[in-house]
Amino acid sequence: MQRITGYQGERKTVLVVDDKQENRVILINMLEWIGFKVVEAGNGQEAVTTAKEVMPDVIFMDLVMPIMTGFEAVQAIRQLPEFKDTLIIANSASVFEADQEKSRVIGCNEFLPKPIEDDQLFKLLVAHLKLEWLYEKVEEETRQDRPIVENAPLVPPPLEKLEALYELAMMGKMLKVREQATEIEELDDKYIPFARQIEKLAKEFDEEQIVALIEPYLNI
Repeated sequence: MQRITGYQGERKTVLVVDDKQENRVILINMLEWIGFKVVEAGNGQEAVTTAKEVMPDVIFMDLVMPIMTGFEAVQAIRQLPEFKDTLIIANSASVFEADQEKSRVIGCNEFLPKPIEDDQLFKLLVAHLKLEWLYEKVEEETRQDRPIVENAPLVPPPLEKLEALYELAMMGKMLKVREQATEIEELDDKYIPFARQIEKLAKEFDEEQIVALIEPYLNI
């Protein structure tokens, strides 16, 4: 199995805009993991100011925010000549096609629904930035050769592994959580159901459920 570790060429700057810190943290961790320099803003007004200061290569814009919405911020940014070709990706939990269409009309290149999936994110970045990924090979035992008993009990791994998972989940580092889950699987077959449940939640970026799953074993 291969895992993305970065990309070839000059390091690019990304501006992540969202009024909710937990949402910013998730996206920032995903982007920093593959080598981007990331700056952040908590509302549309901050986004316009920060964009002028750092001249990002990519802007991820939440659409629903106080003070200045993402829609208004994109319009303001697109009016500046230096940003006429900048990649702007709208992201929102809205499922309404009207919002997605409006984001494109005002100047967004793409719409990325929340929760953001890393595969979708990477696909958009490759398509627009023409990135060439750098990979490392990860040795992995074939999972099909490791059958799981249906409804098998969730046996927690050793305390140090639980503490590491808990800390990573609290920071929103879901890619790191998935790595830890893979390592836990390799410790002993009895940990596989627990590890795969963690991995499933990490893929969904559901850090709250991961924390809730781990806390009882930490006596918190």
